Amino acid sequence: MWRLHSPRRRRGGRLAVASLVGGALLAAAEAAAEPPAPGGYEQFLERLRQKPGITLIDTFDAPAGLKGVALRARGKPMILYLDPAGENLFLGLILDAGGQGNHTSDALARYFPGETVPAPAPATADPVAAPTHPGLAAAELRALTGIRQFPASGAAGRELFIVFDFACGHCQRLYAALAAPALAARLQAAGVGVTWLPVDFSGERTAFKAAVALGTTVGFDHLAPYFDRDWAPDVTGVEIYPAVDRGAKALAAIMQWVRGAALTAVPALYVTQGVTATPLAGPPTAAAVERWLESLPLSAAN
Repeated sequence: MWRLHSPRRRRGGRLAVASLVGGALLAAAEAAAEPPAPGGYEQFLERLRQKPGITLIDTFDAPAGLKGVALRARGKPMILYLDPAGENLFLGLILDAGGQGNHTSDALARYFPGETVPAPAPATADPVAAPTHPGLAAAELRALTGIRQFPASGAAGRELFIVFDFACGHCQRLYAALAAPALAARLQAAGVGVTWLPVDFSGERTAFKAAVALGTTVGFDHLAPYFDRDWAPDVTGVEIYPAVDRGAKALAAIMQWVRGAALTAVPALYVTQGVTATPLAGPPTAAAVERWLESLPLSAAN
């Protein structure tokens, strides 16, 4: 999963980096808030050297013509990549085309031998990659701050939780399908509560969107523009520091739950009844939601 920092990022996005990225990533993210200059990657490397908390270890040639950088950010090992012109900075994994080799993990092992360096698996946005782990505690999902589409109204207390990423095309299609009047009416008629839980699998750009959506009162009906890759929330007139701070804390709690659930694919759909939450059977699509609705007893909303 690539993380691209665009030279044309909004000021609000730069503020969000300091709020959303913690630990080892914070110092590097602060440097990334000033994107590489067209004058070349050497100039950006020099700015990195001047950043408090960053120790530059070495540079190396990476796949696709990129320049790899091994560094420590507040003592933690990190690999990042720059294009030769110094116009774009990338954070994340580089895998070979066959999916068998992990160039980033190899670089971490080469420059930081003997250290425990977690290399997360790349998150996917493929419906066939639906989670298969067993049921989870429903109370943990209910404790998270999400974006509510409908509250549960049936006596059975059925709920649908949707974990998604604003950069995920499958998530965007699922949002459009569940927002459409026909399926939305069926969910309401069945008394199903629907809550959307954004994640930041795709990096800082979507993390900022998720924090704004969670920290403000944007509401489910107004999320469609957030799925546009080049769109940024309009924070004019918003007390952005408190809002992003609230949203960042809510996002951090969601991501902690995601790690505990070993979730690496979005969208992911969970249904609850009573004390248990289980993944919805089949690929996480609108069709799966419709099949689940059809399986509910007619008295579900009573």
